[in-house]
Amino acid sequence: MVELQTDDRLMQLLQWLAIALTAISMFVILDISLAWFRLRNHAHIETVEDAKPEIAHDLKCLIADISAAAEIPAPSLFIRRAAMPNAFVAAAISRPELYLTDELLEQCDHSLDKLTKVICHEIAHIQRGDALKLGLLNYGARWSNKLTLIGLENTFLSAINNIEDATDKQAEVIFQRLIDSEA
Repeated sequence: MVELQTDDRLMQLLQWLAIALTAISMFVILDISLAWFRLRNHAHIETVEDAKPEIAHDLKCLIADISAAAEIPAPSLFIRRAAMPNAFVAAAISRPELYLTDELLEQCDHSLDKLTKVICHEIAHIQRGDALKLGLLNYGARWSNKLTLIGLENTFLSAINNIEDATDKQAEVIFQRLIDSEA
């Protein structure tokens, strides 16, 4: 009888654990979905054709060439008005999205090589399927920071650094393929 009672308590505990994990998962999915929606509807984000019509064609061709070297379809391209140079990818339902800030384009205006390497890095993230992983890791790091779980935050940040290191190596491979295809 005691064994049966212990089994019932264990089952109840497992059920509550399953409910808690489901609730947390739903919260995370909702929060990430809202973040993507806010990103897409941000006032400072435009298509490349609207934001930079003078370079839109050349930029899309560069991204198509890099994507071909990575053997993946080209992502959708958006420009974000921002004071800091940055580039990032976002996972999307139909196809990945690549975001470049106008400040990055300004700083790389005289260095096509630098811009190409930045885009290779972002394309490598798409090729490796990192967008969702990085999103979840950044989410975990942000919440562990808010909850002052320093050890856990460092674990998330270490995982992010490992992904970035692997992506840098893959970006070098893509860049070399691009150079070889142009030769």
